[in-house]
Amino acid sequence: MFPKSTEEVLREIRTKNPQANKFLSWGLVGLFAFVLLLLSPKLLETNNAGFYTVKQAAVSGRLTGIMEPGMFVQNFGETFKYRAADIIYFSKHEAEGEGGDDSIEVRFNDGAVAKVTGNVRIELPPDSDRLLNIHKKFRGYNSLIKDTVKQAISESVILTAALMSAEESYTIKRAEFSQMAYDQIVKGMYLTEAETVETKDPKTGEIIYRQRVKIQLNKDGEPDRKESVLNQYGIKTTQFVIKEIDYE
Repeated sequence: MFPKSTEEVLREIRTKNPQANKFLSWGLVGLFAFVLLLLSPKLLETNNAGFYTVKQAAVSGRLTGIMEPGMFVQNFGETFKYRAADIIYFSKHEAEGEGGDDSIEVRFNDGAVAKVTGNVRIELPPDSDRLLNIHKKFRGYNSLIKDTVKQAISESVILTAALMSAEESYTIKRAEFSQMAYDQIVKGMYLTEAETVETKDPKTGEIIYRQRVKIQLNKDGEPDRKESVLNQYGIKTTQFVIKEIDYE
């Protein structure tokens, strides 16, 4: 004799006990509600003000940029949050940034070493196509900040220091230091070349030859540059502040 199917077993239960059908219906409703409760965080999501969200569809993998604040259908897909604007710190103060000493160590053209503390305010592009391009490259906001934004900031500050002496950065070129670093973040890094400079040692009177870095200029007298990596992704820099320079 073959074993009874599930349908036959349910039919016998209904025949022998009329209340079974009612209990079974409520049980199915309860099971459906329980499954729905478990899956509910994946059904709907909210894009908060001040953020952009990238949604990756569950089956097709199609990417969608959610730019406006409000609720949207997640439909079991994955979501990735990006800050529309943020302040990036390179600071020696633990209360700023990620804690610890995140200041940028630089070397001036006279060999002196210092650590620079400051911050940069950035804004991500407000259109979905550029946001999706960023997401395809970096797969997340933290990776974007660590691998691109902070690298661009560090490179600009380090190169700026190499173009002046420590004394100049402290006195006559303090404001210029900040302006040059900001200029490179926004418009692109300067292309440089080395030049030999003849100086006299003030103590011994001996003639010393040193290699110094200078900016390459184009035919119009403007600095030659490589393209700003932030501009490539439509990221704007709206503020750049040098707060402290700690010399050795």
